[in-house]
Amino acid sequence: MDRPLTSADRSLARRIRAFSALGAFVLCATTLARCATPGAIGVQDFGTVQGRVVDGKSNQPISGALVNVGSLYTVRTDPSGVFQLRVPTGDQLVMVQANGYAQLAPIAVLVVKDMTVNAGDSAITLQSTGNP
Repeated sequence: MDRPLTSADRSLARRIRAFSALGAFVLCATTLARCATPGAIGVQDFGTVQGRVVDGKSNQPISGALVNVGSLYTVRTDPSGVFQLRVPTGDQLVMVQANGYAQLAPIAVLVVKDMTVNAGDSAITLQSTGNP
């Protein structure tokens, strides 16, 4: 009962595939439009994380410490050990590292749109490893 495909059959198959692809696109677009965090897809809201990094023993500022939130948002501390970094809103982890100091556990912060949050209660304290 099988018969060879005609050009009309092939044309119909192409139209069905095209409509299937269009349906998949519309489904994806509808899903993205209803996404609970639309900032994750397109335009994001930002807030600011700030802090001060100091030596655990002397309480002196650590200039040039590397501060990052994720892999895209990075800044170095100024001569006073202070940093300020604009990052996307939401739960974020602040990482701080400096030469000659032990790696600090990530600091969890909640960044709110157009607001500034402090990383650490007063200052972020790094402990010297004794190696420069």
